Amino acid sequence: SPAPSPSPTPSPSPSPARPREPATVISGSVDLSVENCQEFVGAEGSAAAVAAGLASAFGVPAEYLEATLSCSGRRLGESRRLAETVVVAYTITIPKSDDSVDVTSIETAIEEVEVAEIRQALNSALQEANIAVEVTVTGKSKTTTKEITTTTTTTTKQIEETSGSVGVQALLYLPLATLALATRF
Repeated sequence: SPAPSPSPTPSPSPSPARPREPATVISGSVDLSVENCQEFVGAEGSAAAVAAGLASAFGVPAEYLEATLSCSGRRLGESRRLAETVVVAYTITIPKSDDSVDVTSIETAIEEVEVAEIRQALNSALQEANIAVEVTVTGKSKTTTKEITTTTTTTTKQIEETSGSVGVQALLYLPLATLALATRF
């Protein structure tokens, strides 16, 4: 007796893309000088404090700015002792639905803010976060801006059905066809 046919199973389908709200994303970086880069980057709350300081210096809501800290390996000579460079890569994501934030004004503010103002904002934020590190801003990059649009992905499930009964039916008709051919000759 033939094996029962398996029940239909859905074939794998891609998971739908998570819709994102349309937004403008501004990215850039700031170089900081600290005594011990690894210690600063690894300190709990340092990235959040740096993000809060940059948001303050740039005039953007803190929840829109994310910062990633990394050590560059460069050492800078600073008054008889060597300082290490922390690279702060930041991303500001401004939802299109927020009419209170003017992207052009933010871009201009970032371009025109002086490194001394960034330093003051960063050191204030670090102090508020109880992180006992003094940073010096040694440089900032040009920003890049891109638009994020909403993407929607539609997926469909395909059902594949395999059946052993087709083979059994063919085997049943084969002897009858053979018998019919044999009686004709």
